[in-house]
Amino acid sequence: MDKKNKEELVDSATNHSITEPYLSGYINTYSYEHLNTNNEPTTESFSIHTKLSKPKEYFKNKFEISELESHSEEMLDIVSYNVKKYRKLRGFTQIELSLEIGLKGGAYLGRAELRKPNHHFNIKHIAKIAKVLEVDIHNFFEPDFEFYLERSPSYYPKIDE
Repeated sequence: MDKKNKEELVDSATNHSITEPYLSGYINTYSYEHLNTNNEPTTESFSIHTKLSKPKEYFKNKFEISELESHSEEMLDIVSYNVKKYRKLRGFTQIELSLEIGLKGGAYLGRAELRKPNHHFNIKHIAKIAKVLEVDIHNFFEPDFEFYLERSPSYYPKIDE
């Protein structure tokens, strides 16, 4: 199939999906309808591999493990802070919210909000909490000014001078 023919088929595609099976690129799969040799409608599909602009070697060892650990710990702090903030804004106690999301008591939620060692929210917790509190899930990952005010100076974002 030549390039021009593929472009025409892409424009007439009735279905399109993208998958990312590996770091080197992603696959666009297109489906289109046409009449076969017996003049019967039929659906066919084809795929186009699109390479990413940066090779996978670019991503290997880009960050030190300690930097990744620090970043992930800060994200857990931000999530915990926001769960507590939105829980209070919506008027829920820890026990009420815990029961709403299917936990048996408020202890786990309390420890996760305080960031006790080995206690943090997982994505299922956050999804359930977002639904119960009617908050877009992305808000749990966004720090606000008060988050940094409550932290020591080491938490303040670095400003390039």
